[in-house]
Amino acid sequence: AICLAKLGDAATHAEAVDCVREAVAIRRDLAQALPAVYRPRLAGSLNTLSNRLVERDDAASRAEALDCAREAVGLYAWCYAQRPAAFERPMNIAKITLMRAAAAMGADDEAELAKALALFDMPEAG
Repeated sequence: AICLAKLGDAATHAEAVDCVREAVAIRRDLAQALPAVYRPRLAGSLNTLSNRLVERDDAASRAEALDCAREAVGLYAWCYAQRPAAFERPMNIAKITLMRAAAAMGADDEAELAKALALFDMPEAG
């Protein structure tokens, strides 16, 4: 899906978004069974989905992008709490994605970060 998402035309972009959505659904199920293994992968897929959706012109896609980015940061916060050295960089990348999605919606990025971290009751990480 990441490779497809980098291609340029609209049809391919839509296909890539569909593939990433499918990856999110699969990884969400797996993360429930094995959180330590699949939460990082789910967070990565959510981050990718957010990046693709924020590029769209419609408000619904941008709102979904913000939700995905918020959840990705929350998941990475959980991962960071388990293994800070391994997840500092992905956490920071997810924060940048969250700021981008918040800006696209005209939302306060600091408030969105606080919401994201509250998802998993994690202290601010990274």
